[in-house]
Amino acid sequence: MANEDFTMNEMKSIVDFGDYFRDKYSDDSLVRYFQYHLRKESTTLYMLNNEFQDDKIKQVFELNQRIWSNITTFHSVPERGKKMALQYHKELFDMIDEQLLLMNRIAERESRWILYPLFVLARELVMLVKELRKHLSFNLTTYVERCGRSVHRSFTLCLNDRNPNKLENRRSGVYLFINLEFKIYHKLNNRDMIKNLVKVVKSRQEDRFEPLMSCHESLCSIYNSQEVTYNYYMGQYYGCIENNYEKAFEYLNLAYLGCNDGYKSQLNKILILLIPFGLLSHRKLVHQGLLSKLYGGKKLKSNVNQDNIYENDERMLGQLYKEIIKCCRTGNIVRYDNLVTITKSNQIFFLRNGLYVSMQLLRELVLLRYVEIIYQLNEKMTIIPLEMIYIAKFYGQKKKVTITTEAINELECELACLISKKMIKGYLSHGNKCMVVSKTDPFPNLKIVK
Repeated sequence: MANEDFTMNEMKSIVDFGDYFRDKYSDDSLVRYFQYHLRKESTTLYMLNNEFQDDKIKQVFELNQRIWSNITTFHSVPERGKKMALQYHKELFDMIDEQLLLMNRIAERESRWILYPLFVLARELVMLVKELRKHLSFNLTTYVERCGRSVHRSFTLCLNDRNPNKLENRRSGVYLFINLEFKIYHKLNNRDMIKNLVKVVKSRQEDRFEPLMSCHESLCSIYNSQEVTYNYYMGQYYGCIENNYEKAFEYLNLAYLGCNDGYKSQLNKILILLIPFGLLSHRKLVHQGLLSKLYGGKKLKSNVNQDNIYENDERMLGQLYKEIIKCCRTGNIVRYDNLVTITKSNQIFFLRNGLYVSMQLLRELVLLRYVEIIYQLNEKMTIIPLEMIYIAKFYGQKKKVTITTEAINELECELACLISKKMIKGYLSHGNKCMVVSKTDPFPNLKIVK
C-alpha cells in the first residue's frame, strides 16, 4: 500500500500542459510554469501528450524547456564572468519575449481564464529588464522598448475584446497590464506615453455603450497587490504630472489603505507622495504618531547611498518629512527653505520622486502660516509692515539682518501671490510698504487638520 501511495503522489505531480488549453482553466501549476525568476524549476513534471495541439502551444512548451535548461546551466556554473552573465540575460530576454508573443497570439482566441498566466509571463519580461540594467551599461532602452511593445499587445487584446459574456470577456485583465506599462514607461521616463495610456483608459471608462469596468471590479480585486499598484501609479500620475492633488490624494489614500503593513517598501513609496499631496489638496497633516510608529522605533542612518532607494526613503520619511510637517505647523519658513531648496541631497530626492514642484507649492502654506503668526503677534492689527514680516523670519538668529530693497520686493511678490490665490483676504500698499488684511477671517484657507 505504501508503494501504491507513493506512485499516486508521483502521478499527481505530472501535468499535461495541453490540458489547460483544451479544458480552458488555469491553476497554480500553470502560473508556476512561467515563474522563471524563482530560478529553481518546479517539482511538477510538465508534459505535452495531446497530438492535436496547436503549433503555437507546442512552441511555447519547447521554449519553456529551453528557458529552464539555460537557467539551470547558468546557475550551476560556480564562477560567472560579466560577459557570460550579459549573454545569458540577453538570450533569456529573447526567449521570454518570443514566448510572450506566442502566448499573445494564443490568447486572442481564448477567454479570461488565460489572463493571469499571461500576466505572469509578461511580468517576467519586465523583471528581466530590471536584471539587464545591472549587466548592460548601454543600449538598455532598446530592450525596454521591446518589452513595452510586447506588453502593450497583451494590454490591447484585453482592451479590445468585444465578447458580450462578461464572465469570459478579457477586459477584466486590462488593469493588470496597465500596471506593467506604467512600470515600463517610468523606466523610459516617457511622460507622454503615460498620459496617452491614462487617456485611453479614461475614454473607455466613460464609453456610453460599453464602459470599461473600474479597477475594483476587475481581476485586480482578486489580486489585491495589483489594485494597490494601480492606485499608486494613478495617484503619481495626477499628482506629479497633472498637478491635480485632490485626485492624486484620492488614489494614494486608497493605495495606502489597501497596502499590507508588511510591505514596507511599498508603504514608503505611497507615503512619500501621500503626505505632501494631502497637505496641498485637503490641508490634511499626517499625525506625527504615524511616522513615529513606522520610523521612530529604530535609528536611521544619516548618511546613506542615494542609489539605495529603500534606505533613502526610510531616512527621508523618518527625518525630513517630520521636519517639513513641523515647519507647516510652526510657519518656520527659513528652516523649510534650508530643507527643500538648499540641501542638495533633499533636492535630488524630490526631483527623483517628481515632487519638486509640489514642495514649492507647499512652501506657500508654510509662508501663509508664518504670516498668520505675525498677524497674531501684532495683536491682530490689520496693517502689517513688510519689514516686520521680513525681520521676524530671522528671530533667534545671532547674525545681523540687513533689509534690502530686493528682499522686500521679493517678499511683496510672494504675498501678492497668496492674495491672488485668495489665501489671504487683503491687499498690498506698495508706497507704504505694508499689507492690509481683512478684519474678518483674513486667512480663510489656513485650516490644517490632522
